[in-house]
Amino acid sequence: MKVEYKAVVGDILLLIPEDKKEDFAKLKGLRCLVTIEELSYKTYSQNRAFHALVGCFWRSGCSSFNSQHELRSHYIIETGHIAYTAYIYFDEIDGETRAFSVGNIDEVPEGKDIAEICYPGSWSNITKERAMQAMNSIMRDMDEAGVMGSSEGSKYSEILVGMTNEDWFTRSME
Repeated sequence: MKVEYKAVVGDILLLIPEDKKEDFAKLKGLRCLVTIEELSYKTYSQNRAFHALVGCFWRSGCSSFNSQHELRSHYIIETGHIAYTAYIYFDEIDGETRAFSVGNIDEVPEGKDIAEICYPGSWSNITKERAMQAMNSIMRDMDEAGVMGSSEGSKYSEILVGMTNEDWFTRSME
C-alpha cells in the first residue's frame, strides 16, 4: 500500500517523503496542519491495460505521433500528471538569436514569446483516477482514428473485452 504524506503550512502544500516524516514531526513548535491521507494508485491490471492500449495504437499506424514514447507521454500529460514545466524563450545576444530555458514563467523577460514544454510525471505513481482518464482518452482517440478497422483491430477488441471484467473499468463515451 502506497501512502503519500502531505503537510499544509499556511497556504503551502508540502509533499513529505516517507523517510522524512519523522523529521517533519520534530517541528512541533511551528504552527501547521498535517493531514495524512491514503491515495488510490492504479492497479496492476490498469497498468497492463494502458501499456497494451499504447502498443496497440502505435502498431496500428493510426496515430499521428512520431514515436511510441511521444504517444504514451501525451496521454499522461493530458491527465495533468506533469513532473515539471519548462518555459523557452528567444533573445538576441551579440546579433545572434539564442534559446533560453527557465523553470518559472516569471523569469521570462517581458515582451518575449514563450513556448511551454511539459514533461510527464512517472506512470508508476499515477493515481487510479488519472490512469482511467488516460485510458478513456486513448480509447476515444483509437476509436476516432479507426484502430478497430486496422491490422490491430482484433488485439484492440481483446484488450477491451479483458478490461470490461475489471471493477475499475468505467468507459467514458464522451
